[in-house]
Amino acid sequence: MPLRDNKNPSSPSVFQPTALLREARRQKRLATVDVPALWKALGVALAPDGSVVTDDAAPLAAVRRAIIDGGPTRRMNATAIEPP
Repeated sequence: MPLRDNKNPSSPSVFQPTALLREARRQKRLATVDVPALWKALGVALAPDGSVVTDDAAPLAAVRRAIIDGGPTRRMNATAIEPP
């Protein structure tokens, strides 16, 4: 068959997960997120021993606490949040 003539089933796929995700984001016009910068703004870091360390002085620490606590608290005023 002509469709199978130039195909090698044992060759690696050209459809890599990262490329598929990137294309899906592009088609849906989703913004790209700098995850390390977001974690830093939320005050979340990974310690060398593998534990998670939080920084309550971080710009979005109140948002992190609200996420962890399950919703807004008295500590967090409802305000618009600018991306980092």
